[in-house]
Amino acid sequence: MELTGGFIDESNEVDMLAITMINTRLGRQMNKEYGIVPKLLETFNPDK
Repeated sequence: MELTGGFIDESNEVDMLAITMINTRLGRQMNKEYGIVPKLLETFNPDK
């Protein structure tokens, strides 16, 4: 799986290993040729 970017909703509920794996998959396919910067956006609700 080659991704340009990613989005994780409720990332505080996702295992850190999964977040790391997604992050390693970003920017692997022709990003340098097109000048695309790989990005990962994570959102979460803070703990009370």
